[in-house]
Amino acid sequence: MFKKIQLKKPEEFILAQEIQKNFPGYKIRFKKQEDKFVFYLQDGVIYEVFKNFLKEKNINFEIKIE
Repeated sequence: MFKKIQLKKPEEFILAQEIQKNFPGYKIRFKKQEDKFVFYLQDGVIYEVFKNFLKEKNINFEIKIE
């Protein structure tokens, strides 16, 4: 018998897949914090492109560079 696996936060899973697809090779961590997502970039090279990507998705976000 198969168990049905339910993801706790499907929107975060879908977002992670899209980030991985659009920004391959970059390590981008994020977490949901109240009403917004906080993203952690390892370098600022893709900052502007990533910011525009999030705006297109209508995501409330904050970006921090590590």
